[in-house]
Amino acid sequence: EYLLGTILNAYKEFESRVKLSHDRSLSKPERILEILKTTLDPISKRELLTRLPDVSTTTVERTLASLLQSGELVKVGKGRGTKYVLNRNE
Repeated sequence: EYLLGTILNAYKEFESRVKLSHDRSLSKPERILEILKTTLDPISKRELLTRLPDVSTTTVERTLASLLQSGELVKVGKGRGTKYVLNRNE
């Protein structure tokens, strides 16, 4: 029963990731924001690009910069180790 529950949860998470990466009703910046909303741990720019292969690096960078400027996003780390997490204090 535990194993089946684990497999079911993994499948549901996989399905939601695939659905989000192929959901054309959302704009590319909206899909980036949705990934940030559903991710509890800080996420890197590279991880965002891997999850959304049809989104350009420029679009990801522009969206992250916009979210940082508006205060919706918090930057963790510096340089190559930079990760981002939603500001849940607002």
